[in-house]
Amino acid sequence: MNNTSAFRLVLPLGLLLLVLCSSGLALECYKCSQTTGGCTTKDTCASDKNACIKVTAQGSMTYGCVAYSRCNPQNVIEDFGTGQNVQFTCCQNSLCNKGFTGVPASGLILFLAAALLMFFS
Repeated sequence: MNNTSAFRLVLPLGLLLLVLCSSGLALECYKCSQTTGGCTTKDTCASDKNACIKVTAQGSMTYGCVAYSRCNPQNVIEDFGTGQNVQFTCCQNSLCNKGFTGVPASGLILFLAAALLMFFS
C-alpha cells in the first residue's frame, strides 16, 4: 500500500471519529436575565439541563438552560416567577434560544471532509 492510498483510508476514518466525538459536547445556551435587548452571554449547561429556553413575559426576555421536562407552562411560571401571560420556547441544540442558529459543528466537519476528499481525488 503506498502513501496516497493509506492517506485516503485514514482521512475519512479520522474525520468520522471527529464527528462522532464532537456530538458528546455539552449543551451551550444564551443566558441573560430580564433583558429588553439582545443577549450575547453564553453559558455551558449543567449535565441535568438538556435544553435552552427563552421566556418572554411583561416585555422582557430571559434566556438560559433548563431540563427539557420542565418546558411546560406551569413549570416555566414557577421556575421563572412570571405571571400567567408568558410565552416561552425550548430547544435542544446549542445556542438555539436566540432565534437562529449557525451551522452545527458536525455540519462544518462534514463540509471540510468533502472538500478535502475532492481536493485529494
